[in-house]
Parts: sequence; C-alpha cells; structure tokens
Amino acid sequence: MKSKLTVLLIMAANYCLAANTTEIECESYADNSFKGICVELPNYREIRGGTKIRTTYAAECPEELIGAFDYAVKIWEENLPSMLPLNVTVKWSKIRGSKTAVLSKVQYKTLESDTELDRQYLSTMSQIKAVALKEIHLQRTHRFYDVVDEVTKKMDLADITITYNSDLYNEYSFSIDDIMSNKYDFVSLAIRDIAKGLGFGINIIADDEGIVFLPGKKTFYESLIWSELKNETPASAYTKCTQGSLNVTFLPLLYAPNPWQNGISLQYYIPDETDPLSMLLSYDFGKGYIMRDLSGFDWENKFQYVLDWQAMMTTGGTTNSKFENGSTDNNLPFKGNIDLSSVSRQTPNNITNDLKPIESVNPSAAMQTNSTTSYSELCEPYNYFYTGDKKVYYGYSISVLLKNGSWDVVYAEYYPTATTIKVEDLPLNYPTSEYARSCSGGLRYRLTKCEWNAGSSAPKKYYVKYFTRDYFPQKANIKYSKIHEESENISLSEIRMSDDYYVDVEIGLSNIEGTNKIIVEQLDEGERVPFRYEATDFRQGYFIANLDRELSTQLTVISYNDNGNTRSNTIVIPAIGYDDLQENISFDICDNHISTNGIDRIQPNASYTITNMINANFVKTEKLPTDGIIDISELKSGCDILSLRNGNNTANYKFTK
Repeated sequence: MKSKLTVLLIMAANYCLAANTTEIECESYADNSFKGICVELPNYREIRGGTKIRTTYAAECPEELIGAFDYAVKIWEENLPSMLPLNVTVKWSKIRGSKTAVLSKVQYKTLESDTELDRQYLSTMSQIKAVALKEIHLQRTHRFYDVVDEVTKKMDLADITITYNSDLYNEYSFSIDDIMSNKYDFVSLAIRDIAKGLGFGINIIADDEGIVFLPGKKTFYESLIWSELKNETPASAYTKCTQGSLNVTFLPLLYAPNPWQNGISLQYYIPDETDPLSMLLSYDFGKGYIMRDLSGFDWENKFQYVLDWQAMMTTGGTTNSKFENGSTDNNLPFKGNIDLSSVSRQTPNNITNDLKPIESVNPSAAMQTNSTTSYSELCEPYNYFYTGDKKVYYGYSISVLLKNGSWDVVYAEYYPTATTIKVEDLPLNYPTSEYARSCSGGLRYRLTKCEWNAGSSAPKKYYVKYFTRDYFPQKANIKYSKIHEESENISLSEIRMSDDYYVDVEIGLSNIEGTNKIIVEQLDEGERVPFRYEATDFRQGYFIANLDRELSTQLTVISYNDNGNTRSNTIVIPAIGYDDLQENISFDICDNHISTNGIDRIQPNASYTITNMINANFVKTEKLPTDGIIDISELKSGCDILSLRNGNNTANYKFTK
C-alpha cells in the first residue's frame, strides 16, 4: 500500500482547564488523493461488551453527519470492553490555522492520579471509566480512588470533543453503506477520531538537533513510545525514528519516514491487514478509504496493554469473575422466546493473564474521600447484574440498554422454574426513543446469570450474553441541508438557471439503521393534502426534495421495516427564492441582532420570516425594519433559517444563536 500521505495528526497539550486536568488535542489534515480501499463491516460480528457512547451534537451539525457519526459510534460500541458511559461532543465549524485542509480536530480529557501505578502518567477519562467499572465487578481495590471526586464531577461532561470542518462539507460522504467515492468516508473518519479520543496519539517533534524530549507527564500510550527513545540522545533518537518504521511492544509498526515530518512521524501505523488498529490508523488514509471492520480482534487485550485499562490486583483472597459474549447472530425476534439457559459457563476472557501484582491499597482507605458518591454508587446502574428496585442478588436478569448508558431491567428473578420467556411479555419501561440501538437498528438486550451462595465467602460469577432484538424502526430525524448540486462540474448558478420555478434541495437524515423503506410526505404552501413519494437512496444520509422556489414546504418522512412504521419530526423550509436577491443581500449576526447588508435594494414592504430547523411549529414573520437590523434577542438557542422576502424574490440565511 504505497501512496502519498493524506492524513496526519498533531498532538498538543492544552492546559487551560483545572490544575489536575489536561486536554490533549489532535488535528487531522487531508489532501485530495484517492485510495480505493474498502474494508467492509461483516455480517457476523462478536459483541464485546455493553458500553454506551453518549453523543451530544451542536445545533449546526448537518443531520446526515449525525446519522453517519451515530453509525460509527455503534460500530465502536460492539467492540469496546464494558465501561462507564463515554461522553462525546461533536461540533461543526470552520477550522483555520493550517496551510492544508483540516478534516477534524479531536480533544480528549485526562486527569492526574497519585496512586502507586499512576502518579507518573496522565490518565484518560475513558481509561478511568473502564477501570472503575471493572474493579467494581471484580472486587478489586480502587485504582483511581484519589480522583474519584474529579471523576464524579466530570462524569456527565465531554470526555472527547470532535470538531469537523464545515468548509469541507462537500468533501465528505455520509453514506452508512460501503460506497466507495472520491470523497472522505465520514463513518471511517469518525471511527478514527473516536480511536484518537480514546488515547491513541502522541506529541513527539524534532528540530535541527534531533528529537525534542518534551517535559511533563505523558499518557500511558505516549510512554510506550518514549520508552523506545529514553536512552537515546536527541540525534540518535532522530536516526532511530527515520528508518521507515519503529517497532514498539504491543503496537503495530509505527510510520517513521525519512526525513522526519512533524505531525506525521510516529503518529500513524504502517497498515497490516491482520491488525485492524493499523488499518484504522493507517498513515495512508484518504478519499475512498473505507475502514468499518473492527471485529475479530481482542480489543480488551489491546486496551489493557496499550492504554492501560487494567484494574489493580488484590493481594490474597479471591475475586469475582466475569464471562461475556454475544454476537450479531444472537438476534431476538420482535415476537419470540429468549432461553435463559443460553448463558452459562464459558471460557473466561484473558482478564488477568500476565498481570503483575502491585502494592495493594486498603479498600476502606480508598473510599475515604470527600465525595458523596462512591465508586459503588457511581457504577451501580451499569453493573452486570443491576436489577433496579427488584433487589435480586443472584439468579437471572434481563435488561435493555438506554441511550444514557444505564440499563432498563425488564426481568429479574432468583432461579426460575421456566427457562423460556416470551420477549414480547417483557415490558419496556421507557418510551421507545429512549433506548439505544445496534448497527442493524435493533434494541440491545443483555442476559445475565449471577452465581452466588448467599452467606458464603465465595465470590460471585457473572455470565453475560448480549443480544439484539428486531423492533419498530427508529424515529428518523430530518433537517434541511443545502441546495443539491447535481454535478461538481456545473456551477450552482447554472443549476438554478436550468429551472425557473423549482429547485432540488438535500434533506439530511439520521436514525435510519434498521429501516427498509422511507416514504416522504411533502406539503406545499397552499395545498390541503400532502403528496407522497419514496426516497430510494436514503442510506446515503440524505434524500432530495423538489421544491417550488416561491412557496414554503413542509416535510415529514415515514420509516418502515417488517415490524411497523414510525413518523419523523416535521420541518418547514421557507421559500428558496431566486438568485438576484440572494447575490445582492448578505447577513451578519452580532450578539442579539442580524444586520442586513444591501438594504438599499429592499422595497418598503419587504418582510422576513424566522423558522426553527427543529421545531416546525415555530415560525415568526415580521415587516423588515427600515434600518435592516432584525432583533433576535428573544430567540432561544438553536439553529434557524432567516428568509427575507422582497417582492417575488427571497434570500435565505441559516444561523445559530
């Protein structure tokens, strides 16, 4: 796989937060090289755990970006070891400051800890969340007890923040299918960015004298690479890092070109088809590079030894044990049975192999903090055998994963006489929209068997199996994106000139996994009854609606699968208008008002309309002030469209307050 480098990341520490918190930042650069590599998501995949990545999107994010990023999240969720919910914030804005186009920027938080094992490292929040849950399940001493206050305070804050470059909107493909095109596959890019946010990245640079040995604490991952250079002089380290590749224990071969390239060298791997991490973080990523398959790989082992996701060892005594499995073939029907005997003794995962005991920390001392929330209380809703208010301490439980990362307990019982239960008889205790979904759109179920002799000193054993269940389609979300450009070789003005009355627009879609068909309901201004049509290529992340330029349009989509249908939100798109006003009028948003530039071209009876892009019921229409300044002080935060109507012409401005 030999071709020009297309993406690189630069690591930089940002110390703008609290004294014990460091935020590490990475940027992804890109060029226009086409790669033509497709590693597809296989039909059969193991499910490694029950982790939920909770994602928050800025109002500016296009809906098709949300759909593609959600899909990338679901791929990671199948493979991540069990951990407390991970919080990711996604933003959409211009990214400046580089000679080369920037695809994205990743920031992830770390905390300082002062235990025997951690005082020399920066610990990522993802690492802390993984270790905390593991120690509760295995009854280990608490490795991060000294930062439990900080963990508690930051539990609902963003662990990872990813910003995508809005200037490159037309360069991304948001399809959730493996369709190779001369664009950057956004799902693959998002999977890479999440990996970076989990901690795969370093800050090593060089100057005229050789490698620069930067001061300060490093993450465990950084320390693995620094360990290969610590006995070298700056000059000899430079020689070692410019021999084409660098071999580091537990890692794929690091890319080490000659001469050294800051932001490129040692930031990426030389791709190896047997190692999905190297394929995911290949130095050779570019347009047409699709990497969706993270399956068939021992991620728990990789995270344990590369990102240090390992619990502290106890000295003496015995601990609980856990055995997890599941696959995408473990599919529960919409109506059918679940067999409790399907979860039983299995071959244990390599949880403790080759781990070296360290000095034990007294558990009671570990819990003596000022925090009102202990580790146990923090982890309880995410416990393997969480039974809610049912107070069942061993036996069987069945639960369904919620979007907030906790589990809705739908069944808990001491060893029952019947081992077969009808899935449809298990009530869901929340609205359907509150539940997490899988890559195939199904609900995510967990069956746990807990073995324990009450009153005995013997530890508990957990046997966990994960399922997906066919269900109603998700409620799709739709949002106006842009005027559709039919060809990259035709200018937008030429497209508009080709039709004096109608215009094609792209409507972004999300929540479309598990949907077989989408029907669009389009109601044009002045009509009493909407007309319907099928959006046949909706899995690309958007559909095209043909609109009358002079009329507003109301859109809703209906998602179908074999189990039923679900209606989406409804949006209103103001009249698109024509070019003459759009080209001569511009808008500037400042504090609580919008200034209209080119007011001299506006007729006295001009009016404006503000339409919220999410809440179709919010529409405000007023006469345009003579000074062209529009007051938006009473608007709530969100994404809106300002439409200025001047006679028969309309100009539109999408803004976020």
